[in-house]
Amino acid sequence: MRKLLPYMKKYLGYAVLSPILMILEVLADIIIPYLMSLVVDVGIENRDIDYIVKIGLVMVAVAILAIVFGVISAHCGARAGFGFASEIRKAAFTKIQTFSFANLDQFTVSSLITRLTNDCNTIGQVTMMSLRMAIRAPFLMLFALIMSATINASLARVFAISIPVTVFFIVVGIIKATPLFKEMQTRVDRVNAIIQENLTGIRVVKSFNRQDHEEKKFKERNDAFRDTALKAISLIILIMPLLNIIIYSTIIAVLWFGGQQVAAGTMGEGFIEYRQ
Repeated sequence: MRKLLPYMKKYLGYAVLSPILMILEVLADIIIPYLMSLVVDVGIENRDIDYIVKIGLVMVAVAILAIVFGVISAHCGARAGFGFASEIRKAAFTKIQTFSFANLDQFTVSSLITRLTNDCNTIGQVTMMSLRMAIRAPFLMLFALIMSATINASLARVFAISIPVTVFFIVVGIIKATPLFKEMQTRVDRVNAIIQENLTGIRVVKSFNRQDHEEKKFKERNDAFRDTALKAISLIILIMPLLNIIIYSTIIAVLWFGGQQVAAGTMGEGFIEYRQ
């Protein structure tokens, strides 16, 4: 990353602005359900229409701000991510032009094409997602935990169990999936290699009637890529239901224990909705 970061210099402003706007969007997302809890516990409880309208207008304003922050953040993230990838692609292409014949012998044409296209696009997408989701998820969790602990510290203890379990499954998934995704990159390179070789020598292949042989070679590499991709995706698919079970179990626990506190008169009904 230290070698790649200098290529972000041209898009540094977008790279800084995107996560800042994302944090503001997260704050708005946290504030909206809190305002809804006030509507339930204060406005509806006291049948105060003016209060409900006032808080409702504030909620609309906050929602609009959240949308604006999200859109601008997405735009900045895309500009930073794909601009970053563009600079790397340009530098890599320039570097290839300076290769000696000995250097060129170390790389196949398909490998160089994969690096300049698929790999650079992957870098751009990862950068864009990192500037958004890698910022949104932890800050959303942090702000939500702070607000939950502020409102009801005893009920917030439910997250002391669900969060470590969630982190465990995510870490295990990353450890298991990383080798498979690396293998996918190798498989993509091999598929590109046979495509490049076949299309470059298509006249020779047809002249010697070797279409069936080339189709068999391509099928083997294509099937190997497919199988590796299915293994990686299947692992991710397996993790998602487990995470959903944890999420819904947490919601049930909050409703159960929160409902008991509401029945005891120690917490308002609106805060149960907020804590979900």
